[in-house]
Amino acid sequence: IIYRDMKPANVMLKPDGTISLIDFGTARQHKASKVEDTTCLGTRGYAAPEQYGGMGQTDARTDIYCLGATIYHLVTGMNPGEPPYEIYPIRAIDPSLSPGLEKIILKCTQNDPNMRYQSCAELRYDLENYMVDDVAERAKLRGKLVKFATCCILSVVFAAVSVWGYFSAESAKKANYEYLYANAKDINDYYSAILLDPTRVEAYLGTDDFKGAIDFLLDDGVLSSEDHIALSQFRIGLNKKDSSDNSTTVKVLEKLKKSNPDGYEDVCYAIGEAYLYYYNTNVTKDKYSEAAKWFAESTASHSDAQIFCSIAKCLQSGSKYNDASHFTKAAAEYEKLWKEIGTLYNYANGMEDDYKVLIWSEIINIIDTDSKSLINYIDKQELINMVNIISADAKSVTGVFQRERLDALNERISSTLVKLNSKH
Repeated sequence: IIYRDMKPANVMLKPDGTISLIDFGTARQHKASKVEDTTCLGTRGYAAPEQYGGMGQTDARTDIYCLGATIYHLVTGMNPGEPPYEIYPIRAIDPSLSPGLEKIILKCTQNDPNMRYQSCAELRYDLENYMVDDVAERAKLRGKLVKFATCCILSVVFAAVSVWGYFSAESAKKANYEYLYANAKDINDYYSAILLDPTRVEAYLGTDDFKGAIDFLLDDGVLSSEDHIALSQFRIGLNKKDSSDNSTTVKVLEKLKKSNPDGYEDVCYAIGEAYLYYYNTNVTKDKYSEAAKWFAESTASHSDAQIFCSIAKCLQSGSKYNDASHFTKAAAEYEKLWKEIGTLYNYANGMEDDYKVLIWSEIINIIDTDSKSLINYIDKQELINMVNIISADAKSVTGVFQRERLDALNERISSTLVKLNSKH
């Protein structure tokens, strides 16, 4: 029989000195076949956690918890059924209380039933012998005081040496890292810096004073097929050789993501931009497909990344369904694409001029390159209107750092308008 409601109010001290329990309204019979109790009952502060469900059925260990809480109340005067509803070590409340009894109460009131006494027989034995712990405790304390003082002195010395060693090593590592990326002459130099500390972003993204690996690859204004392979290595992993010239693959981006999630997203976004604006391919959907692989990792901190991912998906699906037999599916994808282009245009309005020009160039590029498909599903006048709006916007831009990109945009606008107006 599991009593389930042991507390001082249910313990009656009779005139002859004997003790009785009252109120068996919450008692139940333990059934080995049951998974948990049918009804969750108990008095807060005294009830074991499993009495509230979700931890299997109550058993003898449940009553052991309740008894431990009751003894705690009796020896400390602290009611566990009142705020803060906690059971503290009894000697924290009264240092004169028994260490042995403290140990017993703490074991009785463990949240995990497996950590409590597993039977009342075990508990009874320890209660009858709690003074053994008290005598042993006093003997131990005397020896511990000497050991503790010695250990404290040694710990301070060792800690000081360890801290000094750690900071010396970290300082040297930081200096080597910064030297490598600041003086990098080729992509392998950037790889070396990244391998030295994959959790930092400077060697990927650069700083105000020095280029990073991504800027280095875009020095000529084009992301070539060789540059594509170099960037792919970040995802695949970089090869690190030891003193014996043995090579291991280090998943640098995984390490960056684990220790610096924001930095990881910034790096992925920068690589996505490299593909979007500089990838040397004439196939728009391929460029967006490569960019989207990286943008997908940065949508949490870069709101436009999701727009580019959606455009990439629409371009892929549109080309897949772009024939007479799939007109309805293709129309749906191109209409979705056109909506995303509108979202991208609106997003650009809040950006700096250089960024606006990049985005406008991408919108014109999509309209120009895919005009044959777009004009089948989107009203031609809508396409022309978008081109004219961007043309007017471009004329108001004055402070563009990359002037050649603005000139290229204006030339592309003119050729795109000619192409659209020539189509029926």
